[in-house]
Amino acid sequence: MLETYLQNLKNGFKKDGLKLPNLLTEFRLVGSVIPGLMLLFGPKDNEFRIVIVVVFLLIAATDMFDGFTARILNQKTEYGRLLDPVADMFFGFFTLLALSFSNPLAGILLALTIMRQLHLFWLFYKAKDTSSVAVTLSGKAKTAASIIAVVFLLLPKGFLWQGFVISAVTIAGVLTIISWLDYWGKYDSI
Repeated sequence: MLETYLQNLKNGFKKDGLKLPNLLTEFRLVGSVIPGLMLLFGPKDNEFRIVIVVVFLLIAATDMFDGFTARILNQKTEYGRLLDPVADMFFGFFTLLALSFSNPLAGILLALTIMRQLHLFWLFYKAKDTSSVAVTLSGKAKTAASIIAVVFLLLPKGFLWQGFVISAVTIAGVLTIISWLDYWGKYDSI
């Protein structure tokens, strides 16, 4: 199954890799390391933290616009369907990893995200046919909540009341678990 998935990605890239929606997804995948690297190796002042937030949000915006442009331009592709969740996973993963070195809340959200993703990859790997699995509302809500939580975690200390940060991380964590269970039900029955 994994070999088929990788082969489909390779063939899809050759055929559809330069379509605008897929370029946006590819940008998110490649750009996924930028906010984390900026956080780890950039200046530690508050102004630079704001720059990191802006970069993170610009890259995050590609998640909304890739699907939007695919529908508007009638360029929905199998390649885009396969690549989008991978880009989403790496985008959140690298930024949370960098944040987790200095913030235990980020570490908790990262651990939940990794457990969910590994389990879903296992279910996807053992599934006979994944073409019928579509993005769920809980998955979209989890992504949105995670982006908000990461933004709150990235903001300079004292920028927000700590209760907002804890609430955002808690909501993202709960939605991560809900979407995990939702996808588990869908993938496990395939």
